[in-house]
Amino acid sequence: MNRETIVRFHIDDLKVGYELAEIARNSFLQNYIKNQFDVVKSNFDFDFFTDFDLAFAYAVDLVLFIKTSKIINDNENKDYFYGRLKELCEVFPDLLGKSEIREVL
Repeated sequence: MNRETIVRFHIDDLKVGYELAEIARNSFLQNYIKNQFDVVKSNFDFDFFTDFDLAFAYAVDLVLFIKTSKIINDNENKDYFYGRLKELCEVFPDLLGKSEIREVL
């Protein structure tokens, strides 16, 4: 998985996360996601970010969406984001060493 794919998947899942934030009626999460769209797009262009750095940022957002899904009891979205996180961890197994990720796996 190259950086372009990571960023594309991250942006796609931010869109799904925004829908989740709307369902949860969480304006803080909605604003966070709006900001993340710009951050993710701009991080793609910075050479000092490795593919792992971009994958880790993506994984952290997935964890946030998993936790939000659990809070509002939205098992469909929780399972979706959990599946995406597992796929990402298969490509970047070092993510499993991060405490932020391990707490939901």
